[in-house]
Amino acid sequence: PKQLFELDLDGDGKVKPLTNKGLSGSAFTLSHDARTIAVGVDQKLMLLSVAGDGDRLMPGARPGDIPIEWTEDNSALYILERTHNNVRIMHVDVTSGERKEWAAIRPGDPAVILDVMPVHITPDGQTFAYGYRRFLSDLFLVTGLS
Repeated sequence: PKQLFELDLDGDGKVKPLTNKGLSGSAFTLSHDARTIAVGVDQKLMLLSVAGDGDRLMPGARPGDIPIEWTEDNSALYILERTHNNVRIMHVDVTSGERKEWAAIRPGDPAVILDVMPVHITPDGQTFAYGYRRFLSDLFLVTGLS
């Protein structure tokens, strides 16, 4: 399973595991005080303590939520929420679980968009950027063949 490690660059170069559970998603984000990691574990969004003193389920999280970025004060997470034909950035308080829409992502031409990823947001919540994958093809109709 995927795991996160800390590499001591100033000391002896030892590697210390930060997680002891298999990570279910590739997306994670480290808080600005470097004390907590928001990451998908077993299809749940977890808040993992870097010190190892209390991992917990993220309040207000839903299955499939993808952590994008912490707010500057580490009081909330910006989370990517995908629905059938919509991608939203949610602002979720890490203590109360209060969840509110912060932004909706709607590419100008939504035809044949396969995925909206990656999404990045600044900690001050002033700017975000995203990319998307699109599958385009041509259909040729041939008539008159006998």
